[in-house]
Amino acid sequence: MDGQRRVAESLSKNQHFRKDCPRTYRAFARVFAVLFLFAAILRGVVTGGHLEYAGSPWPKLPGQVAGLVGLAAFDIEVSGLQHHEQAELLAAINVKPGSPLVGFDAKRARAKLEELNWIATANVTRRFPNQLHISVTEREPFVVWQNVGKFVVVDQRGEPMTGVSPSQRNMLLQVVGDGANTSASDLVNQMEASPALLRDLRAAVRVGDRRWNLQMQDGVTIAMPEVSSEAEFRKAEAIYLGSISSKLAVAQIDLRIAGQVLYRAAGVESAVPVDSTTTSSIE
Repeated sequence: MDGQRRVAESLSKNQHFRKDCPRTYRAFARVFAVLFLFAAILRGVVTGGHLEYAGSPWPKLPGQVAGLVGLAAFDIEVSGLQHHEQAELLAAINVKPGSPLVGFDAKRARAKLEELNWIATANVTRRFPNQLHISVTEREPFVVWQNVGKFVVVDQRGEPMTGVSPSQRNMLLQVVGDGANTSASDLVNQMEASPALLRDLRAAVRVGDRRWNLQMQDGVTIAMPEVSSEAEFRKAEAIYLGSISSKLAVAQIDLRIAGQVLYRAAGVESAVPVDSTTTSSIE
């Protein structure tokens, strides 16, 4: 009898379990459906910008939660900046003081920084839980390039540096024309042997991406030949300084023709040999 009773009780429990299973599944299904619907609504609200209004606390919520568990960017150290602000650098990797560091990828952040046209190298290190160390080497502004009416600062390779304002770089040499940005480095290197010429140079105009017209501070233009070596610039310096010391009213010194120097002023031209010791006076 006891055996029959236990078998009957077991069968009764199995029957109750079978009846309860569909109810349990339905309950889980309802909970999952509600959560899924809530998540879909929340995503729509967030992506739709409905939580972004003046004084909204919602954008700060992830950072506040991360701060409670020690995963917010409260300790940020940036080194190497010379021409840019820290906020500009952090914006490039989407980091703000107090923002969450959950899922932050230091390698990806470094790659983003080195994509910026004003950064040469970058190093990003995250130290748990809330420390972020960033060191960068900025590219150095070299000249201001004017082309098609636009001014932009470029580095020594001629690459534009969009984050540097030309108006704040008045001490830089100005180069003008197609190819002037990539040829400026050679120009400055060749003119280093002619410090007086380089000192008085106001702008260098690239002509046909073949040669330079040097515009001096006093308004004189020096037309250089297509092939200009250090010797050619030293010669141009001597002739230019000679015209100043002789107090000639020279508007242009033309060195494009080998073996000749053409002086131009008030619509009059004269030519003298380069090696001549005489001075050609222009009336």
